[in-house]
Amino acid sequence: MKRASRMMIAVLCMAALLPATLQAAEANLDLPVNSAYIWRGQVLNDEPVFQPSVTVSAENGLSFNTWANWNLTDSLGESTKNDFNEIDLTVSYDIPVEVVDVTVGVAEYTYPNQTAEDVEGTAFALPSTRDFFVSVGKEDLPLSPSASVYYDFEAVDAFYGLASISHSIEATKELTLDASLSVGIGDSDYNEYYFGTDDIALNDGNARIGATYAFNESITVSGFAMYTVLLDSDIRDAAKENDAYFNKGDILSGGVSLGYTF
Repeated sequence: MKRASRMMIAVLCMAALLPATLQAAEANLDLPVNSAYIWRGQVLNDEPVFQPSVTVSAENGLSFNTWANWNLTDSLGESTKNDFNEIDLTVSYDIPVEVVDVTVGVAEYTYPNQTAEDVEGTAFALPSTRDFFVSVGKEDLPLSPSASVYYDFEAVDAFYGLASISHSIEATKELTLDASLSVGIGDSDYNEYYFGTDDIALNDGNARIGATYAFNESITVSGFAMYTVLLDSDIRDAAKENDAYFNKGDILSGGVSLGYTF
């Protein structure tokens, strides 16, 4: 078994045991299979991926999350097929504020089994990096508006922001339908690092619809469809020219997931 697989199994086991160590904690396991891996408008893989995650949340507002990406094909090379090529660890805290919902946190992004090439064609391991983020929102307002700002303070030293609105309805006691719209913006350093365009810009727009069916209080199955488009013409052109991305300007993706709460 490869090192990344052992690492992921160990993290999942630790996360599963955290409810016993945190007072009044709850754990959520999600097992989604998606048609593509899309991150902040960047299509990092346009073929199917498995993206499991475990979130452990305590009543005091503290949460731990482990997320990973497993490529189900060799679209990124044989070294990334059937193994994890990204593992992210996140710690967040819900600040007790009455007016709005405020969450702060830090995330670490690691890339085992994933390489890139420099301008001379020499392969190198992708460096890990870290984000600090702040999210604000209000679920009981119309369309549940929210906004998040991420600051990469290690590899990129840049800001990315995301604003969204969403709405959900209970079609039946078991079935919930939801829809959301979001737009992302990157500062000049962010866009220079990822796209080679030294401008602040509206990066990506996303329209998403989904449905969740609850079999009981613990087990759910869900699905979604999402349309993603790169909004800025310079970023769109740069993404098309970058072999590390699969962007063609826009993409329709979707997925299904099994969820378990314990």
